[in-house]
Amino acid sequence: MCVRCPGRHAIRLFFNEAQWWEPLLSLVLLVATCAGIVTLAAKIYENSLLKMGSRVKLREALAK
Repeated sequence: MCVRCPGRHAIRLFFNEAQWWEPLLSLVLLVATCAGIVTLAAKIYENSLLKMGSRVKLREALAK
């Protein structure tokens, strides 16, 4: 499975060269990554929202 080349994976699917589990694994990884990024962004936003006027360091934003 080529992790760095989604276009190549689409071609492999078209020619039936990919295994049945490869698209499912890609979808699971995509959903997990999106959920993690949204959770991280929400935490940073929530912790830095009330600190207007001063710079918020990343460690302070990720605290709690």
